[in-house]
Order: sequence, then C-alpha cells, then structure tokens
Amino acid sequence: VRPSTRPSHASAAARSVSGIRMANSSPPIRARASSSRQEARRNFATWISTTLLALFTLGSLACALSDSLATLVAARVVQGLGAAGIMAVNPALVRFTYPQMSLGHGVGLNALVVSVAGAIGPTVASGILAIGPWQWLFAVNVPIGLANIVFASRVLPWSTLSDKAVDWHSAALSALAFGLFFIGA
Repeated sequence: VRPSTRPSHASAAARSVSGIRMANSSPPIRARASSSRQEARRNFATWISTTLLALFTLGSLACALSDSLATLVAARVVQGLGAAGIMAVNPALVRFTYPQMSLGHGVGLNALVVSVAGAIGPTVASGILAIGPWQWLFAVNVPIGLANIVFASRVLPWSTLSDKAVDWHSAALSALAFGLFFIGA
C-alpha cells in the first residue's frame, strides 16, 4: 500500500503554527533595530504602534473569516507580523512612557501583563471553544484590537529625536537566521 502524498491535518496545523512563528520571529529584530531611528519623527512610535495593532486586528479578522487552511495560514502570518511588530516597538513605548527613575517599574509591569496574558490565554480559549466555534478564538481579538487602537492613539506618548543609525545588514542576517531556524533548514 502506497502512503498518501496528501498532507495530514496534523502537518497542516503545524504549517499554521510555523507560519505565525516565522512571521513573529524576524520582524522584532528588524523593528527593534530600527525603532530608535524611526522615532526621529514626532509621534512616530505612537503611529507605528497603532498601525501594527491594526495589522494584528485585521489578521485576526481574516483568521475568523477564513474558509480554508491556506487562507488561515496566510491570515496567521499577517497576525504574526502585527504581533511581532508590537512586541518590537513595546520597549520603546515603555521607555517613553515612564520617567528614567521608574523605567524598571514600567518594564516589570509590561512583563507582568505579558505573562498573565500568556497564562490565562489557554483558559479563556477553552471557555470560548466551550460556547462557540473555533473562529471565535480570532474574532474576540477584533473588538479588543479596535478599542486598543482608539486608546493607543489617544494616550501613547510622543517620542523624542534619535540620531542612531539602523544596522540593516545585521537585522537582515538575524531575520534570515531565525527564518531558516524555524523552517528547519
């Protein structure tokens, strides 16, 4: 009996997870490297944060509306790019939000929020799946994302000028290395 050449559901699910991991791994390196330089424009950190949040929210909406595995994987990549960018710009926002003396406190609060969200995520997801279809896992991000876009555009701080240049060569090599690592090359 010849084995099937059609991929199994498990390998398809693995591609979905790999897609978001690859999309999530390299942009933080590039964005973090460029965030100091990009902060040279007034309010750029706020603009980029809300734009990335919108990208994540649109990716979540696309995931909720996906009708095939291919569109789900593509939407997860978009969602991962938005999430990666948000994670990359977050340290700059913490730096601009808290005064120098309270910077450690700001970093600690940021880590607490990220950790708690990661810890309660599976419980919330199981509750959502207990009452609705899997698409709701992604649809729940849409109103939260929209509320955060409005909130962020009103309260995030203005950035200051920076004269640091971006090392695009190193950022590209890091992105390539992480991308190859995640695809197993």
